[in-house]
Amino acid sequence: MPPSASHALLLALAERYLGDLLPPSVRDDLQADFAAARAMLADCPAHADWLETTRSFHHWDDILADPQPDPAVADTMRQAVFDRRQVDIDYRKAGHVQAARIHPFGWVRRNNVQYVACTFWNFANPLWLAVHRIESATLQAIPAAPSATCEVRAAFLEHPPMAPTPDSSIQLELEFPEHLHAMIGERPPRGHGVEIGAPHDGWFRVQGEVPDSQGLRWWLLGFNDQVRILRPKTLKHELHRLLFDPLTDLVNRHEFALALSRRLAETRRTHQPLSLVMLDLDYFKQVNDRFGHPVGDLALKHVAAGLKASCRTMDLAARYGGEEFILLLPYTSEADAVAIAERVRQTLEQQPLTFTAANADTTTLTLTASLGVATEDGCTPTPPLDELAKGLLKRADNALLEAKKAGRNRVCPGSSRAA
Repeated sequence: MPPSASHALLLALAERYLGDLLPPSVRDDLQADFAAARAMLADCPAHADWLETTRSFHHWDDILADPQPDPAVADTMRQAVFDRRQVDIDYRKAGHVQAARIHPFGWVRRNNVQYVACTFWNFANPLWLAVHRIESATLQAIPAAPSATCEVRAAFLEHPPMAPTPDSSIQLELEFPEHLHAMIGERPPRGHGVEIGAPHDGWFRVQGEVPDSQGLRWWLLGFNDQVRILRPKTLKHELHRLLFDPLTDLVNRHEFALALSRRLAETRRTHQPLSLVMLDLDYFKQVNDRFGHPVGDLALKHVAAGLKASCRTMDLAARYGGEEFILLLPYTSEADAVAIAERVRQTLEQQPLTFTAANADTTTLTLTASLGVATEDGCTPTPPLDELAKGLLKRADNALLEAKKAGRNRVCPGSSRAA
C-alpha cells in the first residue's frame, strides 16, 4: 500500500537525515518504503517543494552553534583527568597548530564550551584549554605530575574560564528579499532582542544582538546576493575581503573549495546529484592585447554579472582564476546542469559588453565561452571527500578542454558518476 503524502514526507526526511545512522538490516528493510515515498513526492510538486525547502533549515540549525569538540578527543581528555595521566596533544589557536605534552587535572563547561585545566610538562602555572581546539590527543602511560601545588590547582578550579572569542556578540542588522520572510520568521537567528521587520519595497530587515562566530559567516555566505549586511560594517568588509574576489565580487577559489567539500558531504549523505560547470572565456588574451587590461577587467565583471543573473538561489558562482569561472549546482542532474550551462553560454553570447574605447568611440565586444560539466551522485562511499572533489573538478576541466578542442563556444558534458 503506498504511503500517504504526510507519511511520504516523513519517510523522505528519515532517509535524508537518518539513513547513515540506521543499522544496515533496518535500512535494507526500509528501502522499499523509501522508494515508494520518493515516487509519491515526484508526482506531487507541492510536497516536493516543501521537502526541498527543508534543506534551507540546515543553515538555521547550525548558525551560531556552540563549538563542539571531537568526541574521541573529549573522551581521551576526560579519561586522562580521571586516570591522572599525561597527554600529547595538537592544539589549534589563531590559525596555528602546536604540539605539547600536558598534565590535565580538571574539567569544566562554561557557556556550553568545554575546557580542560592542565599544566604543561615543565611549567607550574595552570591554564585552561578549550577542548574543541584540541585536534588530536594521545593518552600516555606516564602518570601526570602537575608542578602546581594542590592548593594552587584547587584555587584555579574555583575560577572557570571566560567564554572564548567565538561567543562574543555583535549588533547585527541585515536585509533580505521579501520571499524569504516566512522562512526566516519560522527560524530566526539565535540571540538577544532579534527582531524581524515587515517587508517593505521587496525587502525586510533582521536585527539584534547575536554571537559572533564562524558559523554566522558561513551562513551569510550561503545567502550570496540575497543578504545585505548593514551592520556591522566591519563584518561586511571582512566577508568581502576573505570570501570574495575583489574584481568580480564572486566567491573566491579558496572559499569555493570549502563550499564544494560541504556540498559533497551532503551529496554522499543524501545521494542527491551535485554538478559543476566550469567556464573559460574564449580568446580572452586577444581582448587584453587589443583593448588593454582595464577593458579586460570590465569584461570579467560583465561575465560575473551574467553568472549571478543566471544562477538559482541555491547555486554558487566563483571566479576560479584568470578568465575561468565555476558554478556549483546542488541537487542538479547532469542533464539539468548541461541545460543551465547552455543558458549561460547563450546569455553571454547574446549580451555583448559595450564600453568607451581609448579613442572615445563606443565599442561593442561579443564574448563567448567554452563550458564543461561534471556530476557526482555520492553513491560511492570512497574515496575521501578531498579526493572526490579533485576528481569532480578534473572531470569538469576535461570536459572544458573537450569543448575547446571541438571549436569553442559550446558546452560539453564530462564522464558522469550520476545515476
